[in-house]
Amino acid sequence: MRLTLLKIRLLALSCGIVCLIGCTRTRTVYVPHGEPVRLAEPVEAEVWVNTKDGERKSKLTIPEGWWALPDEKDDGKETKAPD
Repeated sequence: MRLTLLKIRLLALSCGIVCLIGCTRTRTVYVPHGEPVRLAEPVEAEVWVNTKDGERKSKLTIPEGWWALPDEKDDGKETKAPD
């Protein structure tokens, strides 16, 4: 009886571990710096907008499916807003 109970617990634990390993699997995709990416869901973002008076910062929602491209002059450092 005691051995059977131990086997049942071991089987239940094994099934639980296998289920957790299989169900929590995630996939990571590496995108090299400078490559365009396509948005999988809408993104709230602050963007630079070219106006007659120069650039200005503006908030907007970028829709799902749009492509995001890097700024070619971007060196990885955050730029400051023009005064």
